[in-house]
Amino acid sequence: RFCICQRDGWRRKHDMRLLHFLEYDISEGLIRFWRRYLWLIVLVFITCLLLDRASGDYLGMYGESWSPLGYMVNEFWGQRPFHFNQNTPDQFRLPLAWVLQYILLAYCIGNYVEEDMHGFGMQLMLKSRSRVLWWSSKCICCVCINLFYFLLLYGMTYGYAWISTGNMSIYGQKIALSLYYGEEVADTPMPELICMAVLLPVLAGIVQSMIQLLLSLYMNSAAVMSVITFILVLSAYYGNRFLVHGYAMMCRYYSDSLYPQDVVLTTTFGIPYLTCLIAGLAGCGYGIMRKRNII
Repeated sequence: RFCICQRDGWRRKHDMRLLHFLEYDISEGLIRFWRRYLWLIVLVFITCLLLDRASGDYLGMYGESWSPLGYMVNEFWGQRPFHFNQNTPDQFRLPLAWVLQYILLAYCIGNYVEEDMHGFGMQLMLKSRSRVLWWSSKCICCVCINLFYFLLLYGMTYGYAWISTGNMSIYGQKIALSLYYGEEVADTPMPELICMAVLLPVLAGIVQSMIQLLLSLYMNSAAVMSVITFILVLSAYYGNRFLVHGYAMMCRYYSDSLYPQDVVLTTTFGIPYLTCLIAGLAGCGYGIMRKRNII
């Protein structure tokens, strides 16, 4: 009985230390930089407005308007891979709004881990004598920032849809999706569409942020942002089932009649693949922290 009580006491102490780390990390990594998220509100508003300007008259001819789901599809539609064609050299356009969404996410994560390696967070690690708690807290905080970021993004699309069309339902978009994106998209089951437009972009964002945390252990913030931007541009230009950000572009889940050889991504592979990457990066970070000289 004494051993059980001692073990329970250790677990409670362990949980309290983790909560202490989390409280500090969320305060310093999320709440402290709340102004950065205002840029996301501006970006979402602009992309929704541009969609209305590009499709409003066309959909109006058929008595259609966008619902929140339509705006979400637009946010993460992305671009098909680049194919050089001498006859149409300007056929590829970088999906700037999509790239900016993930650059803004990296900006919101910032160089917090780099600063914390030399600040009060390091003192907390030394005092607690637990590197696993320090790194676990950073990973959980990273997930929390992503959830807040994407909740804000989706909340803005819902708010814009309510203000512009009064439509708050995610259903009844088959005609609009068919007119603007094609029959294949319109015939996609609703759970699958939601998975492509909501779940997979969030998972891709968490993977990106975990990569950013690992890079922050070795690089300054400018170098880390350069690497993240390079990965985003690479994913925009090339199609590959192992490029993480491809799963955050809905167009990559549909075949292209002009280039049938392109890899068509699937949610059945994407969800477990991104989940395993998140777990693997978290474990890799712990392995690095375990061997790193922090004094």
